[in-house]
Amino acid sequence: MEGQCECFASPRCALCSVGSNWLGLKEGDTWFTEGYFRLNGKCEECPKNPGLLVGMFIGAMVALCIGCWFLQKKDFNVAFISIGWDYFQVLALFSRADIDWPPLMRAMLTFFSAFNFNIDITAPECLIPNLDYKLKWWFIMLIPLAAFSFLCLAFVFEIIRDRCSGVTKLHIGRKFGKVIAQYLLMLYYVYLSVTRRALDIFNCNPSNPADGYYYTEFTSIDCEGGLCKCHIEGSVQVFLKVRNNLLTPL
Repeated sequence: MEGQCECFASPRCALCSVGSNWLGLKEGDTWFTEGYFRLNGKCEECPKNPGLLVGMFIGAMVALCIGCWFLQKKDFNVAFISIGWDYFQVLALFSRADIDWPPLMRAMLTFFSAFNFNIDITAPECLIPNLDYKLKWWFIMLIPLAAFSFLCLAFVFEIIRDRCSGVTKLHIGRKFGKVIAQYLLMLYYVYLSVTRRALDIFNCNPSNPADGYYYTEFTSIDCEGGLCKCHIEGSVQVFLKVRNNLLTPL
């Protein structure tokens, strides 16, 4: 009678440990552990107030829309701002490189990620431990649509204000043209973050050592051990790829 050998191995894990401090435990308790989140491919310790960071991120997006509206009304030349903004955005890209940066340099590059509106630096997983990557992906991809909706609401509010003030010539076409200009200016500042998130789902590489599958750079709680396989029917990567194709015309 012939037998057949089969090898078994523990699944690899790419998820960071979830801190038990969210269960009401305090430092010094027996089962207390610090929480960690994934940033630039590495597990980093959770900040003390992740909710504040998330709120600041959303506030920065609203402030950007308001700033674009204000600068457009003042006919301000944003070329000076754009030069510095582009420089910091390019520097922030080096934070994702697999290089053993000195701690101070890595902290500086991570700080510059704020200019790319990188939601990962706000540590949302520390606020919601079971946060799915698909939710973060949708949040970033819908930023342009949300910004356009916000600017349109501001446009409607201004028209209503002028109507109530008794202004006879509203110049609706000219005002809406400024809304489009403000929207394009806003896209100029967030396109790197949106484009990177859209292309991440196509960035598939073999493991080391190779096991016959390709894996994404991002991780998700919906994937086995956090590692998301590519080109597998029903996987997170295929799900997002289909949704990305639907959003492309937008």
